[in-house]
Amino acid sequence: MRKILFLLLVLTGNFCIAQKYTSNESENPFESFIEMRDSIFSNVNLQNVPTGLLREYGFFIKNPEHFSLKKQSDTININEWRLLYGGMVSSIVNNNSIKFPDIKDINSVINKNLNDQIVLLPILYIDFNSFKIDINSDNFDTIKIVNKEKLYKTNTLYAIAPSTKKIRGNNVQFCIDKNYIFSIKNFQ
Repeated sequence: MRKILFLLLVLTGNFCIAQKYTSNESENPFESFIEMRDSIFSNVNLQNVPTGLLREYGFFIKNPEHFSLKKQSDTININEWRLLYGGMVSSIVNNNSIKFPDIKDINSVINKNLNDQIVLLPILYIDFNSFKIDINSDNFDTIKIVNKEKLYKTNTLYAIAPSTKKIRGNNVQFCIDKNYIFSIKNFQ
């Protein structure tokens, strides 16, 4: 019985100590990520990014370099499309970027159009930049800038996905809405 009481006492003490150290942390876990990211890029002039979207600044779960007109790596579903969209929104560094609607608005329209008859096809066709650097393989601590005049290389993200994972029925319409084409070109 004493061993059980001692074990409960130790567990309660550990819980109280853990509560003390974790209670001071931010309510939003992304705030600390954003603070760290901004401190890393504090000495970089982000106004010189031509497209206004910097790959290294954003938070990407899906690699946008895998989705281009030249090399479409695999099929994409609406959830992967949302991940790419969110990554692009998080990589905005200046006003040169295209204007992105809030992801909540896009999700509400996509969810509203989830029926058996109409399938919305949102499109991402966006240029974005990444650093053009060469890492010295002998010493990973040094990074060599290839060309100071052209510090950024331009990549293109192309992704289109049906708004639903399963299509039921014989008569389905695919809809391309001009409000859901996020592009570097004007298709209107």
